[in-house]
Amino acid sequence: MCWRSVFLATLCLGMSACGGKSTEGTCSDVCAKNQRCRDGGVVDTDCVPSCISMANRVRPEVFQVYASCVLGLACGVSTDSCLQAAYVRVSGSTRAIDTDFQAACEGARGACPGTLTDDDCRKSVLYLETYVTQAKACLSRPCAEIQGCVRGFLGN
Repeated sequence: MCWRSVFLATLCLGMSACGGKSTEGTCSDVCAKNQRCRDGGVVDTDCVPSCISMANRVRPEVFQVYASCVLGLACGVSTDSCLQAAYVRVSGSTRAIDTDFQAACEGARGACPGTLTDDDCRKSVLYLETYVTQAKACLSRPCAEIQGCVRGFLGN
């Protein structure tokens, strides 16, 4: 399952925008929507566990914005605007760890061309600080290991 699908499935977990459902209940609902709308009816047994795992990584304020947007979308409508809305919500409150990560990430991009993208360096604002700290530690690894390590903490 791609990162965006897992991200879609996780962002309203435990939030009032999702009707006060549990994390598992919300993941089940969003995964059912994914199945109905995008996956051609194919059941993805990894969706709910992946959703719960990702939910533990993303900032709560991201949950609120993205969830209310995504769960209201009709099938076939891109979630890009929802992801952008979530990003805009937290980008105004960039933390020191985000600034540090972005600077270090850009340095790694320069030292190891082709390993990281702009998105890799900018998406830290969506995640809890502990995951950003772990991703930042990845930037000192050998070039061949950086991308997999960073995306292991901050998604694809």
